[in-house]
Amino acid sequence: EVRRPRSPPLPGTPVYRAEDRLLEELLNLDEEQIPLNVGHLLHRENIPVPISGRELHRHAAILAMTRYGKSYFSGRIIEELLCQGASILTIDAHGDYANMTQGPDGGLHPFYHDKVTVYRPEAAEQFEAPHARPLRISVSGIGFRELRALAQVSGSLQTILLRRAVRKAKSENPLYTLDDVVRHLEDRMKDAKADQADRIARIVMRLEDLSRRGIFTDGDLDLPALFKPMHMSDIFLSGMTDYVQDVIVGMILRRVFDAKFKKEPWARSPIFIFVEEAHRFAAPPSERGGRFSRDILARIAAEGAKFGVFLTVISQRPRRLDPDILANCSNLAILRVVNSQDQRTIQAASESFSEDLLEDLPALEQGEAILVGPFVPLPVMIKTATRETRHGGRTPDIHMLLAEAKERVNTKMDDEPLY
Repeated sequence: EVRRPRSPPLPGTPVYRAEDRLLEELLNLDEEQIPLNVGHLLHRENIPVPISGRELHRHAAILAMTRYGKSYFSGRIIEELLCQGASILTIDAHGDYANMTQGPDGGLHPFYHDKVTVYRPEAAEQFEAPHARPLRISVSGIGFRELRALAQVSGSLQTILLRRAVRKAKSENPLYTLDDVVRHLEDRMKDAKADQADRIARIVMRLEDLSRRGIFTDGDLDLPALFKPMHMSDIFLSGMTDYVQDVIVGMILRRVFDAKFKKEPWARSPIFIFVEEAHRFAAPPSERGGRFSRDILARIAAEGAKFGVFLTVISQRPRRLDPDILANCSNLAILRVVNSQDQRTIQAASESFSEDLLEDLPALEQGEAILVGPFVPLPVMIKTATRETRHGGRTPDIHMLLAEAKERVNTKMDDEPLY
């Protein structure tokens, strides 16, 4: 039996190196805990360290400096969850998870090749693959606040005019489009006075600009598909502006939460949500965080566990995460962190994160992490296990790229005539 000491040992008390058998017994989890093999004990490669998938209902945060392995670590958790049959939704700001159908060598993975669907808005950067699908978002499927924000309509009078046009379009056709809203505004402009006609014209111009961005489609989001068991749905947002990402993420997460809240029959499975670059979406208002995504993330962090919505936030800027959201993430995986403000933010988020652990953070190498919280029996330092799938967040090989550039220049010089 292993017990936590209530008082420190007396000076001079002998300290012994724990045997492998004892450590394995201590860190082992039974099947009811849904053990997820994420790594091995630091400096003891033969001792695996699983985390409890069951305890992820208490939410988690994966925090580290950039390029120290946080996305790689979260990808390892996703691999393990997929093997357990989980429904997973990833908010993918840079496309880090879009190639998880492939093995590290670039070939299709025998297990994961059909377990991932990438949903890409038309306005995002190009990504072509057999598992990529268009992210369908209809105007009628989003709220008025989202439409107003995307169109960047400001001012009370313009807001009133836009709301009336939307209501009229909706009364005629529940599946109204942006063109329907524009048509009603143009009809109103015909009989409007000069100042009001000018306001309407500005709204129409903004809606037409919005239409050209490729955000909206004829169809709508296939929400039941996001709850498919043993499957990951990746929302590919790379290349989109921050405020558009904010609105899209807020809309999707709100509809996912509402489906669980209303107990839709196709949403029975618990859903694990991973939010990459979480400081973009979960920052407090004082840090100019996402106006739409922050509120629903805060609600998921506070209430999601009751409805089977489990959150993991991933960020290199802990100090920019909303304290209320971070405080509700009981499980912490911390890789290298040097900034003192970030370190204090992490310590404030968990009473189990001691001063000694805090001092270890700057010394961690790439892929090394400190795990704290209910998903491990006690705070532990690990080395992340090797991924089975292709990692999309790799640092470019600068030496190779510069060598290729130099070779191209030399080849061109050899081909050019001297005179």
